[in-house]
Amino acid sequence: METPTPPVPAPDAPATPRLDFYSGLGWIALGLAVVVGSWRMDRLESQGASLWTLPGLVPGLYGVVIAVLGALLTLRAVRQGAMTTGLAPRARDGRRGRVALALVLMLGYALLALGRVPFALATAIFVFAFIAAFDRDRGDGPRPWRPVMLLAACCAIGAALVITLVFEHVFLVRLP
Repeated sequence: METPTPPVPAPDAPATPRLDFYSGLGWIALGLAVVVGSWRMDRLESQGASLWTLPGLVPGLYGVVIAVLGALLTLRAVRQGAMTTGLAPRARDGRRGRVALALVLMLGYALLALGRVPFALATAIFVFAFIAAFDRDRGDGPRPWRPVMLLAACCAIGAALVITLVFEHVFLVRLP
């Protein structure tokens, strides 16, 4: 006799207040870490840098915005009952596996590829892998692999070229 499986919510099902609560706390922590990191950056005072040319100014502002938006998400979750429904997050329809895969791809790119592989190649591989992993199944069933791989390849090449050119010629940053 087969065990009935519980219904799986659609991938675009709204997040629960509990999940929003924990996500908000994570965004607050990330935003504050960015602010602290930008505050600790060299202020280049010896080179006569002003307040508006400090290297940590823009990342610090981004960190503040991320923390504020995380706080708003957390407050909204509390208003929607996150504290009354229990605080242990529940696994939903394999989303943790997708989050884990995204983290593996991002950390692999940041920690293993950057600095060891030419930037444009590392970026192209990352974009290709990310699109190939996540665009094939959007929740309406698996799509044929050839169009997905073609899309992934085009996006990977385009993104690698544009990002490299913008950093090197607009921001004047030498890439590894």
